[in-house]
Amino acid sequence: MTAQHIINNIEFSRNSLNIHGIIRNSTFSRIADFLASDEVYIDWDLKGKPAFGNVGPKLELKVIAQLQLVCQKCLKPFSSNVEIFQLYSLVDNVENFFDNDSEEDFIEFSSEFIVENLIEEELILAIPHAPVHLENCMTKDAFGSIQFQSPFNKLKGIKF
Repeated sequence: MTAQHIINNIEFSRNSLNIHGIIRNSTFSRIADFLASDEVYIDWDLKGKPAFGNVGPKLELKVIAQLQLVCQKCLKPFSSNVEIFQLYSLVDNVENFFDNDSEEDFIEFSSEFIVENLIEEELILAIPHAPVHLENCMTKDAFGSIQFQSPFNKLKGIKF
């Protein structure tokens, strides 16, 4: 990551500002363990939405990322596309909203809000705990020969 984008999130929202960026090589330290390579492609866009009526100020984040993950079944790298769309309400104190059963996400007002930290948080939440290829991946059997295996193959012979 090159330069960080630091914003005053309440002013950003009040003025309906918009910033966009592309990250080609990741130095996100917290997602490094999930990645097969630090060469990533992350296209992001952040928009501010001012307060309107009873609705407070909001931030809208869109992220499209192409990440190289390690398949936890065959241990080979594969490309995974991640798309994130998230809307956040800006509040003066997040602790007041912890017991809220709402699906809404909250961010505290900040004059030095680091956008890349928000992007990294969302990527951490979007990456599967144990990523695997969507298609059957190749694994080796006990004799070293490569086979396509499905976890449901063992269930074929079971009859109830």
